Amino acid sequence: MSINKVLIPERELAFDDLKIEEVFKAKGDRWLRPKEPDSRRALGLHFLFGDDNIRRRAGFGWMSSTVAYYNSYYWLLVFATMHEERYGVDVGLEQQCIQMLELMPSDVDWAVVGEIREAAKSHF
Repeated sequence: MSINKVLIPERELAFDDLKIEEVFKAKGDRWLRPKEPDSRRALGLHFLFGDDNIRRRAGFGWMSSTVAYYNSYYWLLVFATMHEERYGVDVGLEQQCIQMLELMPSDVDWAVVGEIREAAKSHF
C-alpha cells in the first residue's frame, strides 16, 4: 500500500480558516493556536483526523481508524516540521510525534508510516 491510497489530497480538504478555528474550538481551549495560518491549518487537520467526533462532523466519518491515523500523523509531522524550521527543535513536540507511533492501530503498515514521514518533510 502507498500513501497515495491513504492520505486525503490537500486539494480535497476544503477547510478555510473559519472551519479550522471550529476544529480548535471543538478540541477545547487548552490548545494553543499557532499564529501562522499554515501551521494553524496543519495542526487543525491533525486534530480533525485524530478525533472521531470532529472527523464525523467534518464529513470524514467513513474513514477507518487506520486511514484516519495516517492522515492525523501526516498533519502532525507537517506541523512539527514547520515549527522546527521556524523556532528550532521542540522536544515536547517530538515526544508527541513519538507518542502517536505508540498509539497506532495494530494494522498500520510501517512502510506507509515511513512514506508519510518523508512526505511530511517535503510538504512545503
